[in-house]
Amino acid sequence: MRNKTIRINRVLLIISLLFTINWTAFASIKTNYSIIDSLNDDFLKEIEDILKISKIDEFSYQLTDKFQINVLENKAQVMLNKHNIKITNNKLSKLTLAVNNLKIQYAQAEDSKILRTIHYSLFYQLKVSGKDYTNQLDYKYSDTIVKTDINTIENEHLKYTIGVRNFDEEDFIDTILEPFLIIGSAILTGILLFTLRS
Repeated sequence: MRNKTIRINRVLLIISLLFTINWTAFASIKTNYSIIDSLNDDFLKEIEDILKISKIDEFSYQLTDKFQINVLENKAQVMLNKHNIKITNNKLSKLTLAVNNLKIQYAQAEDSKILRTIHYSLFYQLKVSGKDYTNQLDYKYSDTIVKTDINTIENEHLKYTIGVRNFDEEDFIDTILEPFLIIGSAILTGILLFTLRS
């Protein structure tokens, strides 16, 4: 009875270790949304630094966004509220934000690796007390991901997080065979581990 309890504990330990390893690997992948969101933060931080030194309390505000990135507008509103800035029809002080370009592309890098590239171009113009602050920020983010992770890094409800696939999709046999190989190898490893330990 004691040996059976020890074996069950070992099986549970191995399963929990495999789950933990898989979970940490999944958690380390940045989604397209989180990357764009962090780039928005960098963009708005630059504007916020100007607002801190200008000490204005109202201005007019305009956002041009053909990609419908609502997160940028929401974060801009939060930033303005944080500094107690009211949005009015003030002609002397005006903030104009524009999303000029957003492009997400995937290209074949290695066997099952994909090169993800995000091009994100933002523009702002801030007129404050006769001074004109203007900047065009062009961000380029790239990394390598596993082909099977593409569906987990995109959000189908947010069109701007879906990228263009510039590679051949896998064959139907490969998409079915790969999970069976992974599961089979995990089962075989478990069987071998307990057979050798006994």
